[in-house]
Amino acid sequence: VVEDRYLAERILLPMEGQNASLNTIVRRLRSNSVVSITAQRGTGRTFTVPFLDNRLSLAPGGPALAYMTGATLLPVFAFRDDSGAINVTVEPPIELDRAAPRDEAVAQAIRTYVARLEPYVLKHVGQWLGWLQL
Repeated sequence: VVEDRYLAERILLPMEGQNASLNTIVRRLRSNSVVSITAQRGTGRTFTVPFLDNRLSLAPGGPALAYMTGATLLPVFAFRDDSGAINVTVEPPIELDRAAPRDEAVAQAIRTYVARLEPYVLKHVGQWLGWLQL
């Protein structure tokens, strides 16, 4: 509810017929709008990469859209500190090699994202919701 105060719009991807929603996201990215996409497993194709002492599967959504549109891919991490305040960290952009084949560039972007995620998860073990994905 709080998040909705700061959003221009929320675009939901339905289980069936995602094309209209994806086309809207592509238009927003190509017009230089900010789009936030949660890194998660998703329901379709995933990329599985090393994570801690295991492996993590993530949907290619954000990196694939950044590759396709030329958008900047900024990883954002939010965790509560000891006082209970939420700290949001925006990391430097993840570079995508647009000269490489899309799947290769996307897989590398996901590996980079997950490598940046690891220290946050280790610092805030009880706050990360992805443990069941391992």
